[in-house]
Amino acid sequence: LGNDRQRLDELLARLGRATVSTLELKRARLETLSVRLAALNPQTVLAHGYVLVEKYDGTLARTVAQLSPGDKIRLRLADGHAGATVDFVELT
Repeated sequence: LGNDRQRLDELLARLGRATVSTLELKRARLETLSVRLAALNPQTVLAHGYVLVEKYDGTLARTVAQLSPGDKIRLRLADGHAGATVDFVELT
């Protein structure tokens, strides 16, 4: 009975260590994913100085080919929006 109790105590200790180790790994993975998710957040991207360009129909302009001189556009910045008119379109 003494050996069984000792074996049980050893197994419980191993289980405790394994649980702590697993939780630490999961916590680290969650932190990594959280950082990656924050980097993909459009608001975070805008805070770095980027601008989203929306046509007035609400669609995003992803290329200059979607724009024409005279188009009214909406600029989405980190702290708000601004309206603008396209003066020219130039492909690079």
